Amino acid sequence: MRFSKAFLVATSIIAIGLCTSGCSSSSTSSNSSKSSSAQVSSVKKEKSHIVGSYRDDADGAAITLNSDGTGTYVMANPTQADIHDQLTWKKEKIITLSI
Repeated sequence: MRFSKAFLVATSIIAIGLCTSGCSSSSTSSNSSKSSSAQVSSVKKEKSHIVGSYRDDADGAAITLNSDGTGTYVMANPTQADIHDQLTWKKEKIITLSI
């Protein structure tokens, strides 16, 4: 009987020690993850301006080009789902179109 009580007390102490050590390390990692998410949300986004666009009413399509190298392509499709895609672009040189 004495052995089982001593064994029960020893296992209880070990279990409590493991729980408290596990809880403290998880709270530390949760605190560090909160601080890293706070850092990510504090990044400022630059506003991009439209520097070019094209619209084709006959096809129901349009493209916009933003100053930050991104853009959007949209197209209305009467038989399937409409298309709304993001794109990236890079200005390499100025070209002249002649008609």
